[in-house]
Amino acid sequence: MKEWLIIGGGIHGCTIATFLLKNGKVDVHRLQIIDPSPVPMNRWRQLTSRIGMDYLRSPVVHHVDTHPSSLERYAKRLNFNNAFYGYYQKPNLALFNHHCHHVFNEIQLRKTWKIGYVNGLEYKDNHWTVRTSDGDSVSSKKIVLAMGVNDQPSYPEWAKELNKRFPEKVFHIFDKPLPSMENETLPVVIIGGGITAAHLANKICEDAPVIQVKRHPYRVHEFDSDPGWMGPKNMREFYMVKDFDERREIITQARHKGSITQHLFHKQKHLERRGQLKTITGEVMNCAIDDHSRFLLQIKNGDQLKASNIILATGVEGTLPGKEWLGKTIEKHGLKCSKCGFPIVSPELEWGKGIHVTGALAELEIGPVSRNISGARRIAERLAAI
Repeated sequence: MKEWLIIGGGIHGCTIATFLLKNGKVDVHRLQIIDPSPVPMNRWRQLTSRIGMDYLRSPVVHHVDTHPSSLERYAKRLNFNNAFYGYYQKPNLALFNHHCHHVFNEIQLRKTWKIGYVNGLEYKDNHWTVRTSDGDSVSSKKIVLAMGVNDQPSYPEWAKELNKRFPEKVFHIFDKPLPSMENETLPVVIIGGGITAAHLANKICEDAPVIQVKRHPYRVHEFDSDPGWMGPKNMREFYMVKDFDERREIITQARHKGSITQHLFHKQKHLERRGQLKTITGEVMNCAIDDHSRFLLQIKNGDQLKASNIILATGVEGTLPGKEWLGKTIEKHGLKCSKCGFPIVSPELEWGKGIHVTGALAELEIGPVSRNISGARRIAERLAAI
C-alpha cells in the first residue's frame, strides 16, 4: 500500500512529488508515479525539442524545486552561459531541463516510477486502487490526478480528413515529430498564432520557406495571463466568486490565448523582413489536393496558398484529461463537477475522499495559472501542507 500515488509524470506530477518528498510528507518507498513514459517529464522534453523552444515563458522562480531561488543558484554553480533572458529572467530550456534532472536525482525520483497507462480507478476500504492497461494494479491512500492536456490536440474540421489521408504531411505538432524539410521547394504552412506556432516557424525557417496562417493579429503578452493571477492581487476577488460558471468565465477571459512574447514577436518580424516567413491573418476555409499532391488552401479573405506540408499548432481540446476512464470514476463515486465538466474541489484540491487534482483539473480552484509551472508550485505547496 502506497501513501501517495501520482497519475502523470510531467512537470506537475514531478513538482508535487518533489515537494512531498522534500517536506518529509512521504518517503520514496511509499510514493508511486505512474506514467506511460520511461523517464520523468518525457512529454515536456519531446514537445519543447520538437518546436525548437530556446527560453521558457515563465520566470526564473518557477521550476520544480521547493526553494524559489534553486534554479538561479544552480545556474551560478554551473556557470551556465546565457542562463536567463530579459527583464523577467526567463530560463534557458537546456538549463531548466538540466536542473530538473539534478533535482530528481537528488530525491531519487526514479525509485517511485512505474511505466503504465491508467485505465481505471476504484475506491474501496478507505483506499484507491489504480488499474493499468497491462492488467496490473496499485493501491494507495491518496491519489493525485496529474494528467496533462497535450495528448488532446485540437484539429480544425477541414484538416481531420486530410490527416487521415496524408498523416505524414498534414498533422498536429503535438502528434508527431517534424519530417525533413530540407528539399522542399513549396512553403510549409503552419496553422496557428500562438507561442507554439511562433517557435515552430522559427525552427522550420532554418530549412524551408514558411507561411503562417493565424486567425488574429499578433497578440503580444509576456505571460499567458496577467502576473496578478500568481498572487492575491487578482485571486482574492476570484475566491469571492462562488459560482463556478462565473469562475470559468473569469479564467477564459484572463488567459491570453494565442499570444506570444515580445522576444518571439521580434524574431517573427525579423524572419518576415528577410523573406523567410510570410504571415497571413485569416481563416482556412478548406483545402484541396492538386494533380501533383500539393495542398491548396483556400483562405477566407480570398487568398489561395500552395503547400508541401501543413503543420497544425492549433492548441488542445478543452475537455477533461483522462476522460476515457475518468468519466466512469466520476459517475461511480459521485465526484462533483461544474457545468464545464471540470472538478469542483476543496482548497486542499481534494475532489473526493483522498483524491486530489492538479493542472487543468484544478483550475476552478487555482485560477488561470493552474496549468502552468507557477500553478504546479502553488498546488504542490498546498498538498505538502496537508
